[in-house]
Amino acid sequence: MCFECEAKANHAHHVVPKVLGGTKTVSLCAICHAKIHGDHLLKTSELTKAGMKKAKDAGFHVSGRAPFGYEIISGKLQKSESHQKIVKEMVQMKSAGISFSVISDVLKIKHKIELSISSIRRTIIRARNEIITE
Repeated sequence: MCFECEAKANHAHHVVPKVLGGTKTVSLCAICHAKIHGDHLLKTSELTKAGMKKAKDAGFHVSGRAPFGYEIISGKLQKSESHQKIVKEMVQMKSAGISFSVISDVLKIKHKIELSISSIRRTIIRARNEIITE
């Protein structure tokens, strides 16, 4: 039963937002729950962004599938040993002046991997950034 209007409740609303440490909920119907988040200072999108930042800061991967060279294990992004060898090869080819297009062709032929040129570019940039910060 909705805490506010006594209609059938189908939402659990955190009195203190979960991302801010709240653990207790009250039962609300969809209409009353929408009233809270519609005009409230803490909008659902803001709470979602804060929750995603908190998860990311804790080391969890929160944005889709893992980039090439990584895998998601227990929600956390970890290097894939088998793919890291290919990433190093990609960085070496680019450092030798080989174009992204040729790197893409090499990956298709040698490793049976199809990556877009933008994925190859991002992978190489990420790998170079990791080398710099390590």
